[in-house]
Amino acid sequence: MHHAHIAEPAWPAGVPGGAPEARILQLTCSPVHNSIPGPLRAGFRFGWSRAGRRLGRLPARHGRTGTPPVHWRRTGGPWFGNQLMTLTLHGRKAAPTLVQAKATKKGAQLETVPDRPLADNHGTTFSQATKC
Repeated sequence: MHHAHIAEPAWPAGVPGGAPEARILQLTCSPVHNSIPGPLRAGFRFGWSRAGRRLGRLPARHGRTGTPPVHWRRTGGPWFGNQLMTLTLHGRKAAPTLVQAKATKKGAQLETVPDRPLADNHGTTFSQATKC
């Protein structure tokens, strides 16, 4: 993986059983890795782009795999670096926190990645919507 991201699924209309009522998030974090060269980072970013998704559908069409039942959209990241994501649960609420190791004059320090807004109808950040 070599990066962290947050993604949410979207179910097309007409899916048997319909979309679930609960909010579903994919929280992914590759915690420790070697440095990623710039061209590889660009490749990861391209893979998450609209153009990258369209290009990725070509082999699927060739293989006649059909339309996937769920479509994923990235709502946070990608973030690169040595990092750790924790998920705090309290009742029915959840709050992820992503920290990255940064070199400072005092040595390595953990820095919290700023809260990023997720694509929702209210313009709220994930932690504002679900903070414990």
